[in-house]
Amino acid sequence: MESVFIGVFVVVFLLFIVVMILRAVNYFMKSDKSDQVQVKKKTEQQISLEDRLESLQELTGSIGADSRYRRLDQSDLKLPNKIERRAEVYESVNDSSFLILPTSYVLTRSAQEAAPLLKMVSTLDSDNPEENRVIFKFTAAPNLLPYHLAYLQSAIKKYARTQSTLSENNKDTDIYLPTDLSETPEVIWENAFTHLDSFSTEGKFLIVWVEAKSVTEAAAAAKLLQPDPTHQGLHGKVRFPLDKKQMVQSSILVNLDNAVGEAISIESDKKKQSVSILNRTESPVQIEQIMILSEDNSEPEIRKMDPPEIVPPGCRYSMKTPNPESKILVDYQVRVSQEKDLSELRVDVGELNLILAVDTDIQPHETFQVASGQKAEPLSAIHIMIDLEGKAPEKIILTPDGNESIFNRKTVPFTVPLDRYLEPEGRLLQYKVTFQFKNGTQLATDQLRHNYSDTRLTIRRQTLHKLLFSDKGTTEN
Repeated sequence: MESVFIGVFVVVFLLFIVVMILRAVNYFMKSDKSDQVQVKKKTEQQISLEDRLESLQELTGSIGADSRYRRLDQSDLKLPNKIERRAEVYESVNDSSFLILPTSYVLTRSAQEAAPLLKMVSTLDSDNPEENRVIFKFTAAPNLLPYHLAYLQSAIKKYARTQSTLSENNKDTDIYLPTDLSETPEVIWENAFTHLDSFSTEGKFLIVWVEAKSVTEAAAAAKLLQPDPTHQGLHGKVRFPLDKKQMVQSSILVNLDNAVGEAISIESDKKKQSVSILNRTESPVQIEQIMILSEDNSEPEIRKMDPPEIVPPGCRYSMKTPNPESKILVDYQVRVSQEKDLSELRVDVGELNLILAVDTDIQPHETFQVASGQKAEPLSAIHIMIDLEGKAPEKIILTPDGNESIFNRKTVPFTVPLDRYLEPEGRLLQYKVTFQFKNGTQLATDQLRHNYSDTRLTIRRQTLHKLLFSDKGTTEN
């Protein structure tokens, strides 16, 4: 009987151990799954620029029957994935021409300063808030470096040589961008707080004006413009009608993480048979691949940098070339700092033109007793001295109107850098107030502060009351 009891106890104990082991395994599996979910979420936040552009692409491609161009696929061109994701190639069904359709249009840089061609201008008026406007003007170009265009052109010409009709007739291959074929593209802006003001085309560029109706909306737009791992940006679409039956479409993504054009300059030294690559931007440039084009070689030579070469701002990278006549093209990325303000990234943020309305809630008929034993007196004027950064202080005098019913309101126009205004804690003006009574007595405040997010500065009755109950700033005339 005792042996049976011991056997049962052992079995129960073993079952208990098994249950505990299963619970432990289940706990760690859940924990591991939770960690995987967290890692996945974190990874999803780090969206690659190419994925972001593809998500905006939507209907990119041909629309309509009897298309003028047919799309070539990977088996036709055998493009590297990185370049294939930047552009689509269409072949004409009528002649030997080809269309390179950029997946997206992004900010381009100026040839003079290598800064993004993005400008913000605005005017705010306290009297007419319905007229408030903040305009973002930028120049967008195909998201294709000269390196990518050269690679695409080489692949297209190689494909064209395989077509018997072209080789027999020895025809030239014409390669176009959408702006070469379409004079009337359509831009559609998709951010809820902005709308398209106007746009124009200039060569392969799109010059776009986007408008926000308030500074709050402009601040939201500016936040999306700055470098961000999710590549949010301001975004929209551009549609290019090729004829009555076909249309192609690209996305527009405008932020400072990605800009094309003029980030580097390449200088050749034929005597030394070398080239020097200068980083002209405000951020490090990462050189990933170099293309060498030579007259005696129809196929370009591609040199992959492993690891990529990092060139600091204002610095150079030098290399030897196979022969003095070699042409060099570079595949690179600009590593824009997420810590810098718009103006630090050499974006023309312009200035915000503000009109500050200055008034008071004190009435001309009100009287105040400056000191005990004295007769209560009304105010004859209120003097306000406003400190404007970088300029002489602005002096405003409020006096009663002709009917002695109210003090006249005054306005003060002033300007501040727009990117500073977009930081709410920085919108401060300092000012002093001097209350002048009809008997000549004056009471002056210490330095006061006003946040000009409120475009109305009201001199309050409470400010005068505080002075009346203290000896500060009292002057007898």
